[in-house]
Amino acid sequence: MTTRPITAFADHELRNSPAEPHHHLVQAHVLGVAEIAPHLRRIELTSPDFHDWTMTGPDEFFGLVMPPEHLNTTSAFFPMLENLPRQERANLRSTLNAIAEDERPALRWYTVRHLDTQRGVMAFDIATHGVTHESMVNSADAHADIGPGLRWALCAQPGDPVGIFSARGLWDRRWDRQLVVADASSVPSALAIAEFMSDLHPGQLQSIRFVITVESEADIEASSVEWLRTHAEHVEILYRPIAKQADATLTYLQSESHVKPDYVWVSGEGNLCKDIRRLAIKEWRLETDAIFWCPYWYIGRPRP
Repeated sequence: MTTRPITAFADHELRNSPAEPHHHLVQAHVLGVAEIAPHLRRIELTSPDFHDWTMTGPDEFFGLVMPPEHLNTTSAFFPMLENLPRQERANLRSTLNAIAEDERPALRWYTVRHLDTQRGVMAFDIATHGVTHESMVNSADAHADIGPGLRWALCAQPGDPVGIFSARGLWDRRWDRQLVVADASSVPSALAIAEFMSDLHPGQLQSIRFVITVESEADIEASSVEWLRTHAEHVEILYRPIAKQADATLTYLQSESHVKPDYVWVSGEGNLCKDIRRLAIKEWRLETDAIFWCPYWYIGRPRP
């Protein structure tokens, strides 16, 4: 499963950063939940609004608005969404923060993994880091750092209501020689970039180097890894414990055998992102507009 068909994208060239779209909040339901790897869960959502959804880029993210447990029904949650002020810009967080805490929906951001406009279905992947619903319930203290997104994902059932807040893609292909760095949480974005390039600009795909760091093969979908190795020329997967991933990736990239990239895209754990950004600025002398970095989460803090 990929972000294809390519007709889902507004711009097939992406020579500039995707433009800020008109944001909107739509109502959706969980359609299905599947374990696509031992530590990776895929959730499919359905909504009539997805028939007309247009993506701005392959790494497009969206806001997942999750109801508090006592409002986890269509009849209770959707009226709340309808009563929220209309969003003209991406200020949904402040809007939700104005709601009383015991009634406030949770908000987390994820990457669109697949959009099927014909069926009206959107899918996204969540790294579980080995946490299961059973272990979360039975060992609450051991999993105190679980954030609302993962907690919701481990409990999600078909029919559950959610809100989907449109955002945009952030990557573009104006630089030929690129470096894409991802951990388990951002692999969906890295794969989506590779798939977009394979479909539309396969020649340039061979100039992009992918470095992925995960704990084990359980963190990534085997078929996706096989596909990436087949279609991209430069792929390295580093298997390390989470606490050592940032250092291992930095050491690997500092090797003199690697050609300096013209552009860096890095997302995932915060220390990993900071280290790669620092490397790109101080050692590779890249301008800040040639570096995209986005911390999804931090070790020791609640995860999304």
